[in-house]
Amino acid sequence: MRKILLIAESNASNPHLEAFSKNIGDLLSGTCTHAIALSSIEQNSPDVLLMAFGGEEMVQLDLLGEIRLRFPTIPVILLTTGAITRSVLEALQKGAVDIISTQRGTHDPALLLDNVVRLTRVDRRVQRLMGLVCHSESQFCLENDPELIMPLVNHLQECAGRMKGMDDSHRAQLGIALNEALLNAMYHGNLEVSSDLRQKSEAAFLTVARARQQTAPYKERRVHVRATVTLREARYVIRDEGPGFDPAALPDPTLPDNLTKSSGRGILLMKSFVETLRYNQAGNELTLIKKISDPPKGGACGS
Repeated sequence: MRKILLIAESNASNPHLEAFSKNIGDLLSGTCTHAIALSSIEQNSPDVLLMAFGGEEMVQLDLLGEIRLRFPTIPVILLTTGAITRSVLEALQKGAVDIISTQRGTHDPALLLDNVVRLTRVDRRVQRLMGLVCHSESQFCLENDPELIMPLVNHLQECAGRMKGMDDSHRAQLGIALNEALLNAMYHGNLEVSSDLRQKSEAAFLTVARARQQTAPYKERRVHVRATVTLREARYVIRDEGPGFDPAALPDPTLPDNLTKSSGRGILLMKSFVETLRYNQAGNELTLIKKISDPPKGGACGS
């Protein structure tokens, strides 16, 4: 059974709304006025909101904005008694999903409500399901195009962020560490552009990188990313196809002289933001592990 909450300016009698209400049924008892709208939504958790639109439209637009901010998964349908005004169009831009006229019978309101509830309920179920993910794995093979790095980092952040215990701060730190690791694999690994050159001239560094993106053997190389996220940790293995380097020769990023270097800064950030940073012996594969605090105990995924 669908749960529908009607929001109107007041409890005063409105013949159009009364007639409309009889046609749809399933309304939660009583009409929710603007003054108590937010608390009523929180208490009743409706499937859909019907918002009588007209009169004090600026107040209604402000209320709609607050509803979309606090209850983004609950659809709002506008009920109008007259013409489509500029404010009604603005309400659609603010997030209302449909309009029903209480005077015209061009659409079956009950059928329209069923469709809206059905569509949004699928989205809410998926959202709930994503919150129950306990293990996910994904693999990517990137060309040497820096434009691919940020979308990939955002995706990996989103996947890790679904886990309980991965708060916004940890999510941001993870993104910075992944961004540094992917840039290193692409520029220093596959394209073999030295960080010393970047220290001397950023423009010269990028010029060499762009040229090698079009030149063999550099252009054929790829960056391979394997991501594994569980309730306890997010693990990322990033491998390039370059010649590698000696990880033992990496300078200490905490030394004052190295903090001003781009390479030293990147290593420092990665070491600060993940619990484990480990290169393979060849130096062309990096493993980053970010622990997820307070994993839920028991449940379908176990502890």
